[in-house]
Amino acid sequence: MGKPKYQDILDRLVGIGLLLASEKNLHKLLEKIVEEEMNFTNAEGGSLYIRRGKYLIFMVFRNRILENKLPRDTILKRIKKSKFEINEKSIAGACVKRGEIISIRDMSRVEELGFSYDRSIDRELGYETKSLLAIPLKSPEGEIIGVLQLINLPQESFTEEGLRLVRATAAQAAISLSNGLLLDELKKAQLDTIYRLAKVAEFKDRETGDHIKRMSRVSMYIAETLKHDPDFSELILYASPMHDIGKVAIPDHILLKPAKLTEEEFEIMKTHTTIGGEILENADTELLKVARVIALYHHEKFDGTGYPEGLKGENIPTEARIVAVADVFDALVSKRPYKAPWPPDEALKYIVSQKGKHFDPEVVKAFVDSYEKIIDLYEHSDIRS
Repeated sequence: MGKPKYQDILDRLVGIGLLLASEKNLHKLLEKIVEEEMNFTNAEGGSLYIRRGKYLIFMVFRNRILENKLPRDTILKRIKKSKFEINEKSIAGACVKRGEIISIRDMSRVEELGFSYDRSIDRELGYETKSLLAIPLKSPEGEIIGVLQLINLPQESFTEEGLRLVRATAAQAAISLSNGLLLDELKKAQLDTIYRLAKVAEFKDRETGDHIKRMSRVSMYIAETLKHDPDFSELILYASPMHDIGKVAIPDHILLKPAKLTEEEFEIMKTHTTIGGEILENADTELLKVARVIALYHHEKFDGTGYPEGLKGENIPTEARIVAVADVFDALVSKRPYKAPWPPDEALKYIVSQKGKHFDPEVVKAFVDSYEKIIDLYEHSDIRS
């Protein structure tokens, strides 16, 4: 005899809770929340919004029907990734305002129920949203921290029992989301601290203050494109800002010289790599160990002509090979005491021209594949600063 139905449901609920509790990456957690809720309810699609003050911010969209028809990137480009003010007109907004599930069995009647609903995306994607549940996600303190929307569900999901099960899984999702948001805030605080520490090496040169932020994010984009584990990509984001920490020991007359360095001055400048390695030596945490590797080796070159050790090819640590590309690109497109900024496309050409010489060809390919995202980053910051 098989397990009773309630036991099977309980096992699934426990399984969902354990799965969500094990995820430490916020974006992956949000994806899993939507996926697991879709699987549990047999919904065709789902989306998730995070609450920030008086706004809801769109975070995740999944739809198994559309994803069988179109590439996921194509779908996401047509979905409006935006934030909107919480109000009773939107279904998600009403869900927050009322603090309860909004249940719509028949979306053709959505306007009759007093909600505005944009059907243009459905028309563009050749899809029809027939039914919808909007579920408030509440923190352990009872604060609404997000809204989960599930679309095109079986009719039993709208029964009293079905809604009770949805509430049960949503409660688990909300606890995981609350923990994930808290962890994300702690990570942001840690990253802010790292940026501030890294600026110790940069404070003498005010024109390079934003360099560490842009360079570290480009490094993460490259790592993600290389399909590294998300934890590794995040580690690159956190460790790379300390790549030039050794410059704190370089004299101002060399660091800020508005002209080409002499051979003797360049030899002194090169020591910032070994000094950085010494500053971060004997670290206990993985973060600082990776930061030390980056600080020490980010000026090595793929053909073996770099410094401080003249390492070649894959003997150069992966982290340093990634940061080398991001560091040079940002330096090229940024203003420096000794040069004007390069146009980004010229800097891109230079990076590509150094494939196999200065840079790892695979890292260059990942940089090129990430270029659209990288340029978007630069367009939203002052690349001349």
